[in-house]
Amino acid sequence: MPVSASTQPQNSAPPINTDPKATHPAMTALITLARRDPDRMFEAYDLEVELGVRFERQAAWGVLFRTAHRAGHIEPVGVTISKRPSRAGGLTRVWRAARTAQTV
Repeated sequence: MPVSASTQPQNSAPPINTDPKATHPAMTALITLARRDPDRMFEAYDLEVELGVRFERQAAWGVLFRTAHRAGHIEPVGVTISKRPSRAGGLTRVWRAARTAQTV
């Protein structure tokens, strides 16, 4: 069962989480995604597609990934063209599990 920052089913809209600081379920999902395959590179949209994490405010993604990075769970590895349709080919940061990943 997907872990989601919202309680809405994966295909329903709109997301109900409006507080970017309420990231605990999303953080758990992010760490899960990173640890599945520590060598895999991923972007925020992968977290949404694979685990159903959504935020009403897009700024919450930055809060989530910055917090995970500062906690030592993930590390940036570059940029790529985003797979998120609303980004219209814009660049996005690519991440992977930190080589010295912290435990939760």
